[in-house]
Amino acid sequence: MQTLTAVGEPEEAAALHAQNFGEDEFSPEYVEALFAAKEYQKAMTAALRGWNIVRDIVYLRLDLEALAALDPEAAESAYRSALDSFEEEQLDDDEVAKIRFSFVLLEKLLGYCDAARYELSLLLQNRSDPVYWLLEAELVFRTGNRDEANIIYRQLIAEECGKDAEFADRTMQELVITRFKAFLDSVRSKEEVAGVISVLLSSYPTDVCLTQIGAAYEEAHACMQARDWYYRAYRADYIHGGIAYAAFLKRLDQDRECETVIRYILTNITRVADLEFAAGEVLGGKEAMYRIQKVMEVVLARLISVLEKLSSNGREMLAVGLLYAAGDALERQDYEECKWHCLFGLDVIPCYPVTIKVEDFMQLLAQTKDRALAERPVLLEKTSGWNLMPM
Repeated sequence: MQTLTAVGEPEEAAALHAQNFGEDEFSPEYVEALFAAKEYQKAMTAALRGWNIVRDIVYLRLDLEALAALDPEAAESAYRSALDSFEEEQLDDDEVAKIRFSFVLLEKLLGYCDAARYELSLLLQNRSDPVYWLLEAELVFRTGNRDEANIIYRQLIAEECGKDAEFADRTMQELVITRFKAFLDSVRSKEEVAGVISVLLSSYPTDVCLTQIGAAYEEAHACMQARDWYYRAYRADYIHGGIAYAAFLKRLDQDRECETVIRYILTNITRVADLEFAAGEVLGGKEAMYRIQKVMEVVLARLISVLEKLSSNGREMLAVGLLYAAGDALERQDYEECKWHCLFGLDVIPCYPVTIKVEDFMQLLAQTKDRALAERPVLLEKTSGWNLMPM
């Protein structure tokens, strides 16, 4: 059920639960599937049943979240009542913290920023989650205190970007910097934002910070400075920084240089997880780097060379690449090549793909059969033909 919900099939997850256990049975996974399917009334009913029977706080949290989706004003009083009871019982575990944080988000949604800040301050007394501080900075700014918000953002950047590499959280660093840039965009010009970001982040020579400086200059239409900072990110980390630099080159329509960078990255990668990351950026990035034919060829070759080691996500990336390749072959009227890519894609696609479906390949196969005047079997004759690079 969790897998189906995670891949965007919550209706199927809920139906699977109902088929196996009946709709009267409850579990956190079932409630979350109903919530994701926007069946808020059913989710609230199931969660409330779970709370009344087993008294597990996770069900109370899910019940309150479902009520908030249905009736935010009614949910506010329900949240207050629940949190008051927790304070009386001196209960403050992680589930209670999640409920309080959900309440903070609800207060923010309703426009009650002062109340939201008060509840958030209770969380910050015992916890120092950077997400809490990001929300605090946003609420402070909404209440008109720009300088205090600026201080919070800068402190967060210093804490997150100043960590040693083994403790650093790339995702959190990117989130903090992105939120700070959004804050600056609301009070300064793009040129000023780029200058502030450059001065602040240049003391942290990591690919995350260098890439963010490049992005700030790119948004300010200062391409020379942007290119310099993106290249520095590439030198700092040839995988993550290199992908960012290649994407920048693609946005400049410098396909040959983009291809050179991608080829270098994929040739030197040794870990399958890094290969899957790079392939995901090429195949799923908004720059559509896969449209460069030689880039597509090297990505497919690299994925195929480690096929048995790929995760489910990696196999889906390979299937996506094969789908693109099949579409290109169909446009070239190379029907045998199109058919082979489709059959290969059907073979490697995982059971619960997120971005593509089996039907995508079947549609291309049907078009191939309709258009071809004659054809030969490809499974016995076709070999991969890729220039495999051993991992």
